[in-house]
Amino acid sequence: MGLTALMLLALGVSMDNFAVSLGIGTANPVRRVKEHLRLASTFGAFQFFMPLMGWLGGSQIIFLLHGYESWFLCAALAFVGWCMLRSSWQSDEARQICLSSPGALFSLAFATSVDSLVVGFGLAMIRVNILEASGLIGAVTLCLSIAGLLFGAQLGHALSRRSRFAGGFVLLTVGVRAFVPH
Repeated sequence: MGLTALMLLALGVSMDNFAVSLGIGTANPVRRVKEHLRLASTFGAFQFFMPLMGWLGGSQIIFLLHGYESWFLCAALAFVGWCMLRSSWQSDEARQICLSSPGALFSLAFATSVDSLVVGFGLAMIRVNILEASGLIGAVTLCLSIAGLLFGAQLGHALSRRSRFAGGFVLLTVGVRAFVPH
């Protein structure tokens, strides 16, 4: 998988975090820099570690799936992309989220990074440099989360749904691209 495909993958799985950050920025436009950095770095860290865990699990059973790696990567990315597309069509009300407790912050970070676990599992099937991929996913998530928090008040609530749709579409596209050569 080339750098362009990895970047598209990182953008795709980071869109949930961007959407949540936009929602938080919209609902609570006045926040301190420390809170922004804590939220964004927690999102980035979870998005870094979840693909690693998925890759570890996937690399343990790769011998069972030899010859079908592209099918599984395609299925994993298509599944995550479809879930993101479906969630973009569902209504989502702006809610006040209390992020002062570590439990609430970690729960939110975990919920927005579960798709990266599945992606990491799929990446194990095609033997990608997982540290490079996870690092890129974590860095893109960090940057998009900060951007979402900063621009949330200006961009409004409607864009968060569009960003999930775009992320889901990108993941579906990358999944189909992974399948096409085979």
